[in-house]
Amino acid sequence: MSSDDQLVEILKDRAVEIYGRGSAVENLVRLSGGASRETWSFDVRTAEDDSVPLILKRDPVYYDASGVLTSEEPIQVGVSRITEGRLMEQAAVAGVPVPEVVFYLTADENTSEGFVTRRLEGEALGLRIIRD
Repeated sequence: MSSDDQLVEILKDRAVEIYGRGSAVENLVRLSGGASRETWSFDVRTAEDDSVPLILKRDPVYYDASGVLTSEEPIQVGVSRITEGRLMEQAAVAGVPVPEVVFYLTADENTSEGFVTRRLEGEALGLRIIRD
């Protein structure tokens, strides 16, 4: 099983916990940018046929040849992904417009730390925003 397949399975398990049985992960795509962590876009298709657009931010992962997360630690840059997600939740409480944090991933799920938010439409690249 590839690391992308493992990620889909992890996300599917969490989607079922949150959105109910019959939920599926679709359109998983790694987005460009971000040298120190990974950003993925995906959708959850619920049993009611609703599509929920989501974003995953996580630290890089390292698997051995058998597909098991290795003990190699990713380089920690800045705060942890869990802390970053918690800060986003606190910003929302303070009235800052941020995407809703839906769930967290931990290393005990055979992946690195990360969090999933609702995916919002719009531009996120600062240089493009300034230029436009």
